[in-house]
Amino acid sequence: MNGYEIKIDGTSVTYLPPGAEPADSANIYGRERLRLIDDMDPARTRQVIEHWHRPMPSIVAHLFWTDDTDLEQLDLKVAAGQVTDRDFFGAIPVERMDIKCRRCGTHIDLLKWQLTNPLLKSDFIERDKRQNYLKECPHCGNDIHAKAVYVFSWTPPEDGGTVRGSV
Repeated sequence: MNGYEIKIDGTSVTYLPPGAEPADSANIYGRERLRLIDDMDPARTRQVIEHWHRPMPSIVAHLFWTDDTDLEQLDLKVAAGQVTDRDFFGAIPVERMDIKCRRCGTHIDLLKWQLTNPLLKSDFIERDKRQNYLKECPHCGNDIHAKAVYVFSWTPPEDGGTVRGSV
């Protein structure tokens, strides 16, 4: 399956439910990013391919829901052609990053709001207010300067051990 063509917030995208793959022939920039969130809970994430100005390549975007939206039901609505912008109210575009705390050196593997992505920006302030961000290093409490919505793991510098967890 190659996904479903829909519009989100006025932007044309290919919505990819779990198991869907874009066509091999699709002109997609950053195709390798399709696997960046494979270890995420499919109950909270979906991928879309954003189509901008052709012939420019499309780009991969990861959407993360921080509310209790039932994404299996969303998949059914998308497949039936009944999806609306309201169905994406709890979603934000995210990117995976490995950051290092400036104070203690802890490495944090996280998802953060991809602020440079224009998808779902029409109600940016409202979405921003609803988020419960991790703003501090889980080891020392220093500001990490990222709007993190999920932590895959973090590694303190002293022992090198990895701590798993999420926000």
